[in-house]
Amino acid sequence: MSLARLVKRDRLRADAQRLARIGIASAMAWWLASLLGAADPIFAVLVPLVAIKDDAFAMLNLSLARVAGVLAGVGLGAAIAHGPGLNSFTVVVVLAVGLAAGLVVRVGPEPNTQVAISALLLLVATGDPEGYALQRIAETLIGTAVCLLVVPLLWPPDPVSELRDRTRRIGGHVADDLRAAAGTLTSNDPRAARLLETATAHARSAVLATEDVPRAERALRFNLLRRSSRAELPEVTARLRLAARLAVQVRRLARDSASFAERADLRDQWDGAAAALPPILRELAEVVEPALAGRDTTAAVARIRVSLDAYRDADPRAVAAILRRPFVLLADELADEGTRNAGDAERRRALES
Repeated sequence: MSLARLVKRDRLRADAQRLARIGIASAMAWWLASLLGAADPIFAVLVPLVAIKDDAFAMLNLSLARVAGVLAGVGLGAAIAHGPGLNSFTVVVVLAVGLAAGLVVRVGPEPNTQVAISALLLLVATGDPEGYALQRIAETLIGTAVCLLVVPLLWPPDPVSELRDRTRRIGGHVADDLRAAAGTLTSNDPRAARLLETATAHARSAVLATEDVPRAERALRFNLLRRSSRAELPEVTARLRLAARLAVQVRRLARDSASFAERADLRDQWDGAAAALPPILRELAEVVEPALAGRDTTAAVARIRVSLDAYRDADPRAVAAILRRPFVLLADELADEGTRNAGDAERRRALES
């Protein structure tokens, strides 16, 4: 199955699980609030609808900022309803104050519109402002409690699996960029500039992926059903960071290629690189994904090193030396990983014998 189809399948499964969590938590919140005497406890249902999110690195997979937004909105709506009531002016005031409050009680990088939404809902529906507001606050707390108790037990997020999937995707991008680089060198055309854009985007995405490692560690610490995965986290993290370093080196290779691709004064040196480097690039592309998957690639990397040594001896000129640098660094990274994978495989065989 292709990488794109795997990603799409995983996305559909994650969406289905999130919708199931929302549906179950909302139904339970309505039932519990009704059992406790609430009439039409719509705010108890509202909390799971707005707060449950799909984030493998969230400790509870719950947006507490949205819950805070609901509570703040209920308080704002009650204050307006108890005073001037609902009219055009108060609607403008609620929108202005609610949206301004959303800048403080943010949902990640986005303003929290839930303050204004909850305030308007309370204003439209309220009859007895004080009693209604207290009831809605109680419903919100019930909905929050249901989320906190139920959501961690319903398909809890798997940070280790998410990091492993990201490593696989980054490895696929690195391999694709290396194959594309081989094509641009062979054809000696300006496609190197387009490759630089792609490789830069992939490198930036890979580096950003590593920034979620601390969040993964925190999520596992508070995730009772996934705590057994903590032992896998260091190895998975190491491979994710290796994938990011590989992506950065491929970006460096693409940058150097784009710099020399259209230099007429370096045409002779470029032609020499175009003849020697594509086979090495294709070999590197074939090694990346197995290495990141934990397979022993020692022999393959050794062959790449031999090819690089031969290229160095055959062409000591400046362009060749510059272009070789990211190749050498890629080979060094893969050699270290291949050696580690070989050691892991040997230890597994020893344990099984």
